[in-house]
Amino acid sequence: EISRMKVPIIGNSSNDEAFLTFLYKFGRARQCFEWTDGATLFRKFEMSLEGSFQKQWTKFLAEDVGNADRDEELFDLCVANLVNERYEHDACSDMIDYLRTIRKPKSLTAKMLLSRLEEIIEAIQQLPNAPNPIFSDDELKRIYLKAFPISWQ
Repeated sequence: EISRMKVPIIGNSSNDEAFLTFLYKFGRARQCFEWTDGATLFRKFEMSLEGSFQKQWTKFLAEDVGNADRDEELFDLCVANLVNERYEHDACSDMIDYLRTIRKPKSLTAKMLLSRLEEIIEAIQQLPNAPNPIFSDDELKRIYLKAFPISWQ
């Protein structure tokens, strides 16, 4: 049986949300394909980076990791350090606050809005200090309903 899963490549044109989504999707691929050894994780991760992202990762490995044994624990630490370096300490709370004020664009259907909220929440979960879960079910329902025009509520 052959299984395929697309992990996006992150490059210079990628924004912060794309990077966080990449981390989520890489984590899913890691689970699904049982990438449990450090060599595989480091190789697959670097293969998914381009431009400044790859340059930052390579520099980080050269300066901070050197010739250390690249196991799964070190990989997790390196990714956490990369995320901490890219995002300020309060980025998570800023994004959560943003979601509480989100409004539905006319171009999105209700179903598309819910999918978009779920994507953003998955991205937020990749940030340092992210609570788990980000929102309770009741709060997520309130955010979703509040996103609609008042005449729809």
